[in-house]
Amino acid sequence: MTKLKVAAIVSTVALALSLGIALYWPQLQKGLPQKEQADPTLVEMPPPAREREDHQLFYVGYNLFVRGKLDDAEAVFRRSLGINPKSADAHYGLAFSANHRGDKLKALDEYNRAIDLNPRLADAYNDRGNLYMSMHNTSAALRDYSIAMLICPWNAANYEDRAETYLERKEYLKVIADATRAIDRDPKLTRAFQYRAAAWQALGKSAQALADLDIACKNEKETNFALSARAKLKTSMKDIKGAINDYGLALARKKDDPAILRDRAGLYAQIEDYDRAVVDCKQLVKIYSDSPEVKEFTEGWLSRLENLRYDKAHRDLTDAERYPLLLSALYWQRMSKGTYSLLGGSPGKEARDEAIDSLKENYSVYNRNDLLNMLEHLMLTGDSKGWQLVGNAIDSGASHFQIAAALSSIRKRNDENLDLLPVLQEKYLRYKGKELLGWDLCRYILVARNGYIAGFLTREEALARLKAASQVLQDKFTSYEEVGENMLTGKSVFSQESWSDAGKEMLPIYDWLKKNNNSPWKQIPFKIALVTPDKQEQPAPKRSTEAD
Repeated sequence: MTKLKVAAIVSTVALALSLGIALYWPQLQKGLPQKEQADPTLVEMPPPAREREDHQLFYVGYNLFVRGKLDDAEAVFRRSLGINPKSADAHYGLAFSANHRGDKLKALDEYNRAIDLNPRLADAYNDRGNLYMSMHNTSAALRDYSIAMLICPWNAANYEDRAETYLERKEYLKVIADATRAIDRDPKLTRAFQYRAAAWQALGKSAQALADLDIACKNEKETNFALSARAKLKTSMKDIKGAINDYGLALARKKDDPAILRDRAGLYAQIEDYDRAVVDCKQLVKIYSDSPEVKEFTEGWLSRLENLRYDKAHRDLTDAERYPLLLSALYWQRMSKGTYSLLGGSPGKEARDEAIDSLKENYSVYNRNDLLNMLEHLMLTGDSKGWQLVGNAIDSGASHFQIAAALSSIRKRNDENLDLLPVLQEKYLRYKGKELLGWDLCRYILVARNGYIAGFLTREEALARLKAASQVLQDKFTSYEEVGENMLTGKSVFSQESWSDAGKEMLPIYDWLKKNNNSPWKQIPFKIALVTPDKQEQPAPKRSTEAD
């Protein structure tokens, strides 16, 4: 091919590209992220309406709308358009009718027509702002509410709605300012108090939030919303008794509110009042009888609550015997198993089959011999060899990519290795001398307990093994939190699951166990005496940490 031909082809391609970009640039621009206006509330007063209207037909249609006669209302609005094709009122009526039917695009079109015909129709701006909020377009909502304020500065609802929008955007000081303006104009606006309370809470001002919700709870019309919000606030303030009382007041007003029943049942479960939690959950099952999927989920929760109730009612462990189950509480919380009895719930074939399946699937344990071999592996070696491989790379000053290569040799998932490195380097240095004992021995406790439930170990054998593991953990660590953190570190390296998936479930559990006053970790001191002075215990087996 000659240079002339090449030049011609290049020129042709360049021309085609330039023409294509010129032709399709407007469409391309629409698909690109648009720069958002710095402050959508910087608006100007719109011009007045083009002509005055007789509002009589509008009010006829509106009265039909509020009485639920939607078809009749729309007929009136269309008749009004037949009389006056430039009726802003008629387009506004068709807009809120379409919005009520769920046709958001038609509603938006009608609001636009109404505002075009009467640029000072304040209610249309407010309603269109609400529509934009439902479409998650907070900038457009802020603009519309701000214009409505210019037109009707006395209307508290405009400030209340803009406060809600700022709450959605997490601009809490602006929430407080607008909610306060709304309250100044109408002290009965309960939701303005609620929005301001939510902003106070987000800013760490719980006392101010509680004061606002106390006022909101006095409003007859909105009491249940306010009671529910106050209950959630009290829960965050660790006033569980007060939260349960508020949910009770709300349920007295609306007996079968599923959201409130669900939240109260959850709080009862937190404080281990499983009898009341079961009552609420049974009521939820009845409420959801016509929703098969939700009913199935709720029945599963009910089954777990009944198991926990059985576990607590049939406690058969001393504090020292229960201690290993608290060390490994991350597992039992995730699995909704109790820690008061060795079984952890109701006995029977279902519990046994569940334990057998878990052992097979997660540990390749099919019988007693397999179980004993797995317990020996977890106690003597576990994942310490693999951990030491990564540690050797860290100690040698290897690069991130060299450490990642060492990590790849022991992990089943490699897609997260580079992301994990900074965390693992810090953990490795902190855990020297402890290695991943929390990870290995919490699994040891899990396997031993499931071995008992499955029928592979006697009660005496299981308790002896749980005690041995707990003695090692108590000797090496200083707190339940440290054991749990070590266990999570091991899971992040060696688990077959993606850490991001497992972490989403287990990190909140860890946080709850660490901080909540009703946590099992708060029930027995970490340094509880495990050995009576008159008994000489055998030393724990020495673990191997040498890499192959």
